[in-house]
Amino acid sequence: MSTCDDVRRFAVALDGVSEVDHWSRPAFRTKRRIFITLRPQEQKAMFHIPEEHQELLFEMRPEAFEPLHWGKITRCLVSLRQVPAPELEKLVREAWLHASPPVRAGRRKALAPKRK
Repeated sequence: MSTCDDVRRFAVALDGVSEVDHWSRPAFRTKRRIFITLRPQEQKAMFHIPEEHQELLFEMRPEAFEPLHWGKITRCLVSLRQVPAPELEKLVREAWLHASPPVRAGRRKALAPKRK
């Protein structure tokens, strides 16, 4: 289904994303934080997505999504071979949005749809 190359392609296409080394693993970050770390040998990736969505994924699709505990923090470990590319692209975008700096009020108004 999907691969680490797919994650890379989707991530670097997003605004403000850079690929960095994180403990000898490729990772993708915004100015605010890392939101995906790859595990190429396993064809897995750690995603930083909202907890509510993680819990739902763990329950609904345990073959593809498993909890990765790091102290008091839980992240979503994704088995890339179990996730189709369109779904993976949505997860990458969700993680990017979750890790992006908050939009300032003035910028939020500029991004809001225009009312007629």
